[in-house]
Amino acid sequence: MSDRVSKAKIPEALDALRALGAKELDDVSARDAIRKMRRQIERVLRLGYTYEEVSTTLAGLDINISGERIKYLLNDIRKKARKKSKVSRDDGVEKNSDEIDIPENLEMKESLELNTSWERNQKSGVNRSSEVNQNSRANQNSEKIKIQE
Repeated sequence: MSDRVSKAKIPEALDALRALGAKELDDVSARDAIRKMRRQIERVLRLGYTYEEVSTTLAGLDINISGERIKYLLNDIRKKARKKSKVSRDDGVEKNSDEIDIPENLEMKESLELNTSWERNQKSGVNRSSEVNQNSRANQNSEKIKIQE
């Protein structure tokens, strides 16, 4: 075999490599297997089965992952899912309805601004009516003085 390749063969080789699709693997990592089975494993755990019993069931199918390893992988997968969810919330992407939260300080700020504005209008209205009442009383008093004279 030679370590030398003809330049004319390179474009043909590139086309052949581009034409290759994804290769289907016969096996996956234990982490990927647990990730795919996660919901069902969590379901049987809620039904009262132990990690060791889950491991024994899987061993009967020639999937040999210890109960301790299943527990570790599940916790790790959950932790990474939470981190990913937190990053998504920071970006404002993919929020679940129970994850949507309105910043309290923004909501409180808007509410405070509305209340302050309303109070200001009320006070200015009271001040105006009070000024009108005072002017009215002053006019009435001045008319009484003129009548008495």
